[in-house]
Formats: sequence, structure tokens, C-alpha cells
Amino acid sequence: MAVIAIDPTTGRLADVPAETRNYSGSGPNKDRQEASHPHQFIWRVSSSVTTVYVPDLGADCMRRHTFDATTGTLTDLPSAPATSPGSGPRHLAFHPTHPLAYVINELSNTVSTFSIDDPSPSTPTPTMTPHATPPISILQQGDAIDADKTAGEIAVAPSGRYIYTSQRGYDYITVLKLDDTTKVPTGVVQWYKLRGKGPRHFTLVGEDLMLVGLQYSRMIEILEVDKESGKVKSVGLVEGVPDEPQCLAVF
Repeated sequence: MAVIAIDPTTGRLADVPAETRNYSGSGPNKDRQEASHPHQFIWRVSSSVTTVYVPDLGADCMRRHTFDATTGTLTDLPSAPATSPGSGPRHLAFHPTHPLAYVINELSNTVSTFSIDDPSPSTPTPTMTPHATPPISILQQGDAIDADKTAGEIAVAPSGRYIYTSQRGYDYITVLKLDDTTKVPTGVVQWYKLRGKGPRHFTLVGEDLMLVGLQYSRMIEILEVDKESGKVKSVGLVEGVPDEPQCLAVF
């Protein structure tokens, strides 16, 4: 993992990273967790500290660092272990208003909930601890877990009422309802079967649109999101993408 400075005048990247990290570790799944596999770099900014979270599928943990924006340097924090050994944490998303993080576990096809304590004068070190709520499966009943059936992306609706995840192999979007008070996942609202294969990544555009990158079909499916029910439906399909879409970003 590397932190690379951007020249504010030209927008060019620095030739040498300001900071790097070479992670080590492994997990119980010897085929997929033989070494560290960091899959994401995500910020959380509090009033005084910026914390960086790096889900590490291979080492079965969430790496954590504080970040100094002036120097571009990182300070290591204790890693948070996966809620279940061998689950393979892939990506993480924060609730917009509550101190909770949701982790999509690639190998177990589950979502784990973590409580987040941001830094404060009394607790200067941010913490990340597993929530009492057990992980929830994103699979339909009868869909088995195997090496070719893995979870992909996770996102939280801007309203904070729903979680969206993608499943590769069975190729659907799973919509999870969040409890109105506690904001922990309570169950599945919908499994939407996609029109192509390999939804490695998707992105929410505002409150009512989702773009899904279908890697193996070289397509992007456009979904309309119902803000009230959380459910999605297809409203378009972009075919013939020149290369396999692996990440979508909207600017």
C-alpha cells in the first residue's frame, strides 16, 4: 500500500511515494489466504484525526492507520480481526450517521458489522470492534459457498436505511434492510438477478441510481433504486465495454 502526493498546481503524481506499507500474514483458507491481499483503502475523517482502513482478505483482518495530511505519513494502529476465521474481508462501508462499519466478506459471502469509536480527547486512539450482531449471509437459500462464488462490493444507501452488495458466480445484487434504530442488518429485502456475469464493482449515483460493472460480460448495467423500498430494477445496459470493467467511479 502506498501514499502518493499530488502536486496541487499541476495535478501530477510524485515520483516517489510519501509512505508505503508491506503487509504480511495469512489466513486458514490456504488457497486464497496464503499471504496478505489488501483490497481497499478507505478514509474516515473525524474532527481531529483521519483514520485509514484497509481490509486485508489474505490476512483476515482490517488494517488501520492514522494519516497526517501535512506530511503524507501513516501511523500504524492495531488491526481488527475478521469476525469469522477464513471469511476474507474484502471491502468496507461506513454508515452515514451512526458509528458503524459494514464489511463484505468475499469468501464467506457475508456482511459483518463493526462498531467504530472515533478519536476524542478522552479516547485518542480510534477503535474498531465486532458488533454483537452476527454476520448476515448475502446468498439466496440453497446457494452454496464455493471457490467460484464470491462476494464483491458493498455500499450503504445515502439514507442509511439499506445496504447493497454484489455476488459473483450467482451474479446478483443483494439488498439488506437496516434496523431503523440500531442500524444493524435485519434481513434481505431483495435478490436482483443481473443481466450479465461478474459484478466485481458497482457505485451508487445519488439516491436513485446504481451502475454495476459486469466484468466477465464486459457490460455496465444501469439500475434504478427505489429510495423507500430499497429495491432495484434494470433501466439500461451498456454492452461492448472495450475491457473488463473492474471499478466504476463517477465525478
